[in-house]
Amino acid sequence: MEESIEYFVDNDYRFFNDIGRNEEFFQTKKILIDYSLGDVFNSLLPDSQDNLISAEIEYQKNKDTPTYDFGSVVIKLSKVAEQEIYRFLKVLFTYLIELEPELEKVKYELQGSKHNLRYFLRQKPSLGTYKYLLNKNKTPEITNTIFSYVKHPAVKFFATNVISGTINKISPVRGKAAHAEPVTLQECKTIRDYILGSGHSSLLVELFHANRRLVAGIK
Repeated sequence: MEESIEYFVDNDYRFFNDIGRNEEFFQTKKILIDYSLGDVFNSLLPDSQDNLISAEIEYQKNKDTPTYDFGSVVIKLSKVAEQEIYRFLKVLFTYLIELEPELEKVKYELQGSKHNLRYFLRQKPSLGTYKYLLNKNKTPEITNTIFSYVKHPAVKFFATNVISGTINKISPVRGKAAHAEPVTLQECKTIRDYILGSGHSSLLVELFHANRRLVAGIK
């Protein structure tokens, strides 16, 4: 039987979605906060937090087993990136549509159906859709509006360069995992280090700052 959280969780790490978790979950969460993401962790969506912790537990348990298939770890990490980027883009696109209502008519295809940008705000699409909508050659009206109205240069760069670069890095490995092809430790480690930050800034930390700067620029 799992212990009650009162026995091993400091108040600093106790939140509603922690109820019913075991000690391994909380220790992993604490390590992610203390050594990787700091307070940025607490800004993540609850599902992102759960996926990040679950992925880290699985990674740490199996990183010394060379033959282990890390596909499920990569899927979980990809979901974190996908959810958090979507949250950023919802704020960005809502802001841009208010300024340039014609952007609502920008079309993209999802599972064989065509949708407009307003639909994007209601239904999370795939990572490929993010890349398409931020491609200056395919949807120049969006990127032109970003450069015209987004005030902070770091936010412009994040929206027009970092997100596409992230998708290029994640998608090939995620594709392997989705098609049940074995994912190696090194492939998984590359994605993990990129999202958590190892030898460079974390994608999630960059997202946090981009969100904060975007919202500050809108106010």
